[in-house]
Amino acid sequence: MALAGGHSAASYRAVAEDDVDDPDYVVEHPDTLWRGVREGGALRFDDITQELGFGDVEDHYGQAAADFDGDGFLDLVVGASESPVRLWMIACGAGAWVEVDFAGPAWNRAGWNARVTVEADGRTQTRELLGARGFGQGPSRLHFGLGDVDTVDRLVVRWPDGTEDEHVDLPVRAVFVARHPDAD
Repeated sequence: MALAGGHSAASYRAVAEDDVDDPDYVVEHPDTLWRGVREGGALRFDDITQELGFGDVEDHYGQAAADFDGDGFLDLVVGASESPVRLWMIACGAGAWVEVDFAGPAWNRAGWNARVTVEADGRTQTRELLGARGFGQGPSRLHFGLGDVDTVDRLVVRWPDGTEDEHVDLPVRAVFVARHPDAD
């Protein structure tokens, strides 16, 4: 999990409301990066910010995750107001994944608000395709990291109009296109 930081709103409020005398006063929030670690049934997040050189303190205004190089692993781009955009190409290894793209009807071609549930090796993940999220936006696909599995046991797509599709025994390391029955 990644968080692009920067300067907090508290910094700007303090200067605007004359709560501090220094116009350069800043409460800095460095970018942070956590790795999810599963131990038995528990999940914890380890801070790996410094280990991977991700702890910039810039006035970042947004981030987006997408597979920029087509290797199946999400890469990360972070934008800043007064410095160049930064791109981290992520090489995650041999873990399995599946991405779900959408072919929707005329009223929702991209599949916004579709909810997808993926079951693989006894684990279930659910995601919903949401529109703009603050200052960060990824592609209109859903990415599921699956770990060490050979197939997706079950994938269910629930469209915003209530239509539901179920698919079983799908290949991993692939993009699956969920097609609404009313799609062109």
